[in-house]
Amino acid sequence: MTKATEIFKGPYSTDGIYIYDCNNQMCLMAGDCENYPEQMLGRICEILNNTKPTKGNPAVSVEDGHIYLNGDLILVVRGWGYLTGAGCLNLSNEEALKIQDEFAQHVVNCLRGEA
Repeated sequence: MTKATEIFKGPYSTDGIYIYDCNNQMCLMAGDCENYPEQMLGRICEILNNTKPTKGNPAVSVEDGHIYLNGDLILVVRGWGYLTGAGCLNLSNEEALKIQDEFAQHVVNCLRGEA
């Protein structure tokens, strides 16, 4: 099975509330736009791209494709249509869910400084 980081691969970029992979596929969305401004998504891209060091934050967690910081929703994994669409990757729901879960865990590991 293909790895999530082979499907959603960097470098990552942001337009303010979404994060895109190198193929311009939406892969993450801000979970709480009011409390986590564009600068936070820019910093997350820097961490995912490994362009600026991070000390890591152990308070980052994941549950069902939702990424939390200190219990507050900060990111939602996206890309379902790209993963399951007939004109795209056409993966089964089970495969797509595994890819999204794996990608979410990858993001958490990066934000924790464990990747």
